[in-house]
Amino acid sequence: MFVKKSSRNKARGIGLLELMLSLAIIAILLVMATRYFITANESQKVNNAISIIHGIAGGAANYRNAHNGYTNMSTATLVTEHYIPSSFGGSAGAGAGANPWGGNITTSVVGSGFTVDLSGISNNATCLKVAGMINGAENNSADCATNPTTLHVVFH
Repeated sequence: MFVKKSSRNKARGIGLLELMLSLAIIAILLVMATRYFITANESQKVNNAISIIHGIAGGAANYRNAHNGYTNMSTATLVTEHYIPSSFGGSAGAGAGANPWGGNITTSVVGSGFTVDLSGISNNATCLKVAGMINGAENNSADCATNPTTLHVVFH
């Protein structure tokens, strides 16, 4: 006797079309997540840089009050005398590798004020963003230099 086979085949597993569609959706989600992560990471670095600059400004003001001026003030001195956190000084204690982009933090005395430089910022647009957020606050001025990108803040 002959067994009649059904004209409908049972589907087994997933087909190539379903697999390709799933992979395309996963790829789109990964691209979106990566873009969000990069943006959020850069925003966090900008906020950390602003916090560092404000922290140094506060520490420098305390240093000025204790020493009747900014004479001999540097990043290392501010860290050693506990005016700013040791993390601002980096591994060498003098600001080496301490900023959010892995660049240096340099503090120096200029006339009756002082400067704070953050070097190694990822790009000029980010530097300009930080400068714009701190420019004019606390009686200071900020600008950016390129090659490498460095934020230069002058406190008067």
